Amino acid sequence: MDLINCPRCHTPSPGLMDVKVELQNFLLLHQSSDGLFKKVCSTCLQNFEDSIHDLSLIQNRMSAADIVRMQLWNKRLDLIKEALGLMKSEAYSQALPKYEEYLKIIEQVLGVPSASISSQSFAGAGKSEELPVYCLVLWDLIICNDGLNEAAQRAAADKMLELVKVSPLRKTLSDRARQYQKKAKNKKFFKRLQKDFRNDRGCYVATFAYESADHSQVKALRNFRDTVLIQSGFGRTFISAYYLLSPMLVKVLRKIPGARKFSRIFLDWLIALLPN
Repeated sequence: MDLINCPRCHTPSPGLMDVKVELQNFLLLHQSSDGLFKKVCSTCLQNFEDSIHDLSLIQNRMSAADIVRMQLWNKRLDLIKEALGLMKSEAYSQALPKYEEYLKIIEQVLGVPSASISSQSFAGAGKSEELPVYCLVLWDLIICNDGLNEAAQRAAADKMLELVKVSPLRKTLSDRARQYQKKAKNKKFFKRLQKDFRNDRGCYVATFAYESADHSQVKALRNFRDTVLIQSGFGRTFISAYYLLSPMLVKVLRKIPGARKFSRIFLDWLIALLPN
């Protein structure tokens, strides 16, 4: 009889057992990577069941919030499938709300607002395999907003660049940006995006001042942009103007002694005035 290695314990087994969807979801929601396995050996399956004592008590042990998150987590797959189909037919305006709903689901499941989501947010929730999907959704959002909403494009690009810093996806997305520029409506945006991919240090004032795109003050400004500025026409105009002019401003600031320290003091003062 041929033996099959169990994907969890790597022990040769005469056959693998199905892990019930309910059990997978329970394990994932309780931050266990064991929930990623769909088939395991009988010993591992028994370990799974022992870890929650009684499968019949799963629903009782899950809080109402856990149940909602599980339902949302399952729904995200349908949204992605629908959106991808619309993207293939270039129905971008119809794909956009599907992706926006997906982002809201990720927020709720991770318990983190979009502006604060990091690679650690996915790892901490036992959902590291979702990170590449999230990055690809951000890429599609950039496409959906091409020629329509540069501020939304920029917000999606910033988050995407932050998340793919050390990911194999970085090169793939960089290549896509270069290829898409040929047919893009906003060619200047994609030209800048390619520069962003090449420039790990960042090229904007806040990143220049704090020397890291992950600094808490940079995240605070990004959150204000994504939750306040982007909601109004004036705010979106300001964002577009900022991203047009800030690369040139940073080039000038780099040549001025003490400019980084002064910029940091000014931004600290400004951030203190922002609403919480």
